[in-house]
Amino acid sequence: MERWKTPRIEETKNIRNANFPKDGVGRTYHTFTREGDVCNRVVTVGSHGRAKMISTLLDDVKKHVVSDRGFVTYTGSLRGTPVTVVATGMGLPMVDMMVREVNACQAGGMLFLRLGTCGTPNRKVPIGSVTVNNKCVIISRNYDGFSQPDSPSNGEKQTEKYYYVSKPIMADKDLTDSLERELRKRLDSPVVVGTGATCDSFYGSQGRRDSWFADHNDKLIDEFMEKYPEAVTLEMETGHLLHLARISRRHKIRAGGCAIVLAQRRSNGFLAKDKIKLMERESAIAVLEALITTKLSDHDETAAPPLEKGAQLKYYAAKIARVSQEKGFSGGMSLAKVAKVALAFGALAAGLLAFKWSSSVHEKRN
Repeated sequence: MERWKTPRIEETKNIRNANFPKDGVGRTYHTFTREGDVCNRVVTVGSHGRAKMISTLLDDVKKHVVSDRGFVTYTGSLRGTPVTVVATGMGLPMVDMMVREVNACQAGGMLFLRLGTCGTPNRKVPIGSVTVNNKCVIISRNYDGFSQPDSPSNGEKQTEKYYYVSKPIMADKDLTDSLERELRKRLDSPVVVGTGATCDSFYGSQGRRDSWFADHNDKLIDEFMEKYPEAVTLEMETGHLLHLARISRRHKIRAGGCAIVLAQRRSNGFLAKDKIKLMERESAIAVLEALITTKLSDHDETAAPPLEKGAQLKYYAAKIARVSQEKGFSGGMSLAKVAKVALAFGALAAGLLAFKWSSSVHEKRN
């Protein structure tokens, strides 16, 4: 596996284009990817750990790119179809940089599927569900609203809202239908399709109340649900991914997303930690299958054939067993790390033996 780390200063000093920065060998400024590091089908997640877990489900990993801006990229293949997995961290700006820079590193149309976690503002959606967004709105803070006095005097009215809610942005229908189908095939948990709300912050724009800050969001969730009663998620990335797919000019980008419901914002419940890892893995398998079986175009020959439920269970059971064996053998470390540790202990043991022999020789001489 080819692995790249953050470039040294001498490698980045050749950047010329401030509009779209790349270093002297073509690596993008934030993701540190270049041509050949990514492919046309991309799974995007926030967590580095989740990205690493998904990479273990691939048949091989040929590229592993780590940047100092919070991005980690794995590229390999699954059932003969190339797949890239990218961890972005959180928020709209990270998704913006990832999509633009990954898109610049390859040619042709692209498919993006996001696997995230979320809270839900919908009383009917339980924690432990997986939501599929057929469309998203963006909830963003209106900074001008906060420049007005909190308590207008002399009959004045506040003319600015504290938060904006955009019009819906549609997900790709074929990709979304495939995602829903694969999730229902794989999961015992409820799968709920509906509108997502992508928010520009975790606290204020998601209606979380903080007495130390005047966020003016006490009625935000209620007002949002009154307008979009079918809404199922509050998160911070998917809507912008759909937006970038819609405005792409270079070639067609199609996008969709799902999220595991960790928090029920109405009841204040939160999913137990021991259930999250299993749901992440099972949802990831569904996302991968939806991605590799969806055609990039009518003439695409790289898509894999769908697997029936029984065949899919057998196929991934073998992968999961292999990964579990490796973790059991290594205590959670990769085999490469195990080898390094073994070599280190071997060197230490040899050093101690040499010291003991030297000491004994010294004693005999004296």
